[in-house]
Parts: sequence; structure tokens; C-alpha cells
Amino acid sequence: TGEGSGEVRREPAWLQDLEGTTERQGRAQDKENLMARLRDLGYM
Repeated sequence: TGEGSGEVRREPAWLQDLEGTTERQGRAQDKENLMARLRDLGYM
């Protein structure tokens, strides 16, 4: 959409630098926090 939160890239996904993207880094950190929370609650 024209009001999206990120920049629009015209290059194909397989050519983009997805490892250097801060969004993905944030997701990895969120995943670690979520897994720790699940362990604390006894689910893991």
C-alpha cells in the first residue's frame, strides 16, 4: 500500500539482503524472548 511501514524494493526477494534487515533481527530477538517466556510458564 502507499501507506506501508517500510520501503518498497523493486529487486526480487532472493537478491535482497535479508540477513542485514533490522526487522528480521527484531523478530529473532522476539522469538528468544517468547521461548524464554514459554519455558518460564512450563510449556517447554
